Amino acid sequence: MTEAYVTGSWVKKGLGGDCASPDFRITRSPGAIVLEGEIGDHDDDARLVLGDYPRIDLNEPRGDLPIESRGPDGLAILRPANDAAYDPITIGSATIEGDGVVFVKCS
Repeated sequence: MTEAYVTGSWVKKGLGGDCASPDFRITRSPGAIVLEGEIGDHDDDARLVLGDYPRIDLNEPRGDLPIESRGPDGLAILRPANDAAYDPITIGSATIEGDGVVFVKCS
């Protein structure tokens, strides 16, 4: 997964996804790649970490959220696999729970 792949606006896949009101944007700020959007019980931005374990780096007490590419324009945000007591979190219009949520990139 590359910076070019994740940079842009994203909406929840499926009915109701509206690129006029994306769920979040991913941008490059000085020194970091940042997800900007409404994040439940968190600031409205979080750092993205790419590399061997791509993830959204949330502040304690929240655990990091793994991310995966899904096809040419999809991004899955997953719940932490090692957190049995995970309390679901919302990002934009989506609640990250169960198997996670897939978002599609707005063009």
